[in-house]
Amino acid sequence: MKSLTNALLITYILATGALALAKDSLKYPLVPVADKDTELDKEKTDKVLKLVNYVITKNDQKGLLSHKPDTALDRSYQGVQAVMKIGDTRYTIWVANEDETQKIHLDDVLSIWTRPDGTYGQKYITTFSDNGLDGNCDFGITPAMNEVGRILFNQEFAEGNEHKKKFQKIYDSAIDDLINFYESK
Repeated sequence: MKSLTNALLITYILATGALALAKDSLKYPLVPVADKDTELDKEKTDKVLKLVNYVITKNDQKGLLSHKPDTALDRSYQGVQAVMKIGDTRYTIWVANEDETQKIHLDDVLSIWTRPDGTYGQKYITTFSDNGLDGNCDFGITPAMNEVGRILFNQEFAEGNEHKKKFQKIYDSAIDDLINFYESK
């Protein structure tokens, strides 16, 4: 009898849309996708999925400067932005959690922007992203704060591939720092 009651309740909820998602819940499953010609590394993927889950669900984390749970441009994905300061660095994290049931959809994405706290403007921002949540940095730009100028890495268009290791190191370090932030009390 209990399972019939649950089934009826679920049917009612699905038919009427009577259940609204809490603002701090996952709207769609997080789906890691390996970059072209690579395989998923479980350890790296698990770390990224842990961080993305925290960004979406831990809206009351001590130390958060901002948490915007619905920054999607349309309803085909869940967009969440979180901002925090760790040490002397300000982090802005943006997650696009795609609805994989749509005929046309993109991979889930984690983008991170960092800048020295107290600075403003693009000339101070380092940005990097992971398309597919596989733990691999796919894109990055550093500020033009030295004689080298801005450094660009874009795996999709094979630009700046000589900088891939540098950006992967920055990305891995940021993932560790951010997980530590979310796991602190």
